[in-house]
Amino acid sequence: GTKKYPKENEYNSYLSAHGGYSNAYTDLEDTCYYFEVTYDALEGALDRFSQFFIDPLFAADCTDREVSAVDSEHKKNIQSDMWRQYQIEKQLSNPEHPFSLFATGNYDTLSGAAKELGVDLRDRLLEFYDKYYSANIMKLVVVGRDSLDQLTEWTVSKFSPIMSKGMTKPAFKAHPLTEKEVGKLIRIQSIREQRSLDITFSLPDIKPFYKSKPGRYLGSLIGHEGKGSILSYLKKRGWATSIIAGRSTTSAEGFDMFKITASLTDTGMQKYQEVIRIIFAFIQLLLNKGPQKWFQDELRRVSEIEYQFMEKNDSVNMASTLASTMQNKYLPPDCVLPDCLLLTEFNEELLEWIQGFLNPQNFRILLAARDLDVEFDQEEKYYGVKYRVDPIPAELMRELVGELECDELYLPEPNCFIPDNLKVKSKVAAAEPADAPVLLKLTSGLELWFKQDDRFLLPRGNIQVTIETPRAYESALNSIFSQLF
Repeated sequence: GTKKYPKENEYNSYLSAHGGYSNAYTDLEDTCYYFEVTYDALEGALDRFSQFFIDPLFAADCTDREVSAVDSEHKKNIQSDMWRQYQIEKQLSNPEHPFSLFATGNYDTLSGAAKELGVDLRDRLLEFYDKYYSANIMKLVVVGRDSLDQLTEWTVSKFSPIMSKGMTKPAFKAHPLTEKEVGKLIRIQSIREQRSLDITFSLPDIKPFYKSKPGRYLGSLIGHEGKGSILSYLKKRGWATSIIAGRSTTSAEGFDMFKITASLTDTGMQKYQEVIRIIFAFIQLLLNKGPQKWFQDELRRVSEIEYQFMEKNDSVNMASTLASTMQNKYLPPDCVLPDCLLLTEFNEELLEWIQGFLNPQNFRILLAARDLDVEFDQEEKYYGVKYRVDPIPAELMRELVGELECDELYLPEPNCFIPDNLKVKSKVAAAEPADAPVLLKLTSGLELWFKQDDRFLLPRGNIQVTIETPRAYESALNSIFSQLF
């Protein structure tokens, strides 16, 4: 509760009574609180919400229940391969960097640790709140159907009392991946039946380069799925089913990482070293060819189209996403909205510099599978993950630093499907838009329907093909084949 609304759960009860809910999450650097409510109850919700940052009570019994909630959340995640792998990545990073600490929390690290240290957990909670909950490092986003003037009036009147303590966000100059952490082969036992290969490179902080987004440029080329791509090569040999590349979601202010993740087949896992050779062969190709302006121009054009015709987002997702985006100190106000999509600049020197970090002396490997043929010699503390750490095989390293050639790998061809002209033929919406599609063709084996966009007049088309066959569910095997197709 709060001083103005001392009744416990007053906030959530108000939201529930008006068709809403609240939630929160803590990322590497930020904690984001958000809620959704019916439009006519927004002012009351904002008033109740703001009081948590003005006069919270932090009742002792509520602190205990929150510890239980955190512990319960952790126990739920113990069988999650995503959380298990994430904790291994953190644990095996630079121990002098806070990234190496436990990602969430449980009873032992909260109440248990407080008892061992002889401190009061609630007192520590209040100390943390008093130190970091400062208006000058907080960002607020309000989305509503009321006028901007009305939303501004509510926001200013209700949130202005939040104190600014002149706090600056902590800065960490070191990197989670130093020369001691790279050059390692990490193997972990997963819970699910999966086979994955992760290659992680250490990068400097690339958030200042929001105009050119070098992570997106490299991720789009390395993760390309067409002819000449890494995935095309691996699929042809039955070694992998997917590949994803880009700036790691575990990056934060002061450091970045670039990650390449491949979902391998059983054969691919056995051939993991050859898979890594092919990935580095493609990286060498990128380095030799240099930054490609035409490819960056394609990314820029696609981002412009996506932003221009972006569909309306869910209000609560928009609010929480923008609040997080605003924490990027390098972004000017006019770039906050389009930052998630727009790419506006080609910086050849920057791209060459960032590409240079994708080298054999600056990466580590993580293999995850349920049935890895290896003797695990360590067990992680919080999730019980069995794992093993070895140096990357010397023979593989020698090959990666040498010349790697593969005639089947080459850059993607220009995308001829990116439009230049987005004008629609009909510029006037119909007085009465059609409610149903029109049947264009009907035969014994085909129905062809068409629905003209006569309401929004957007340069966008959707094609949906439905194949009806009784064989799809004649057996479990057929059902799986249908999904694979």
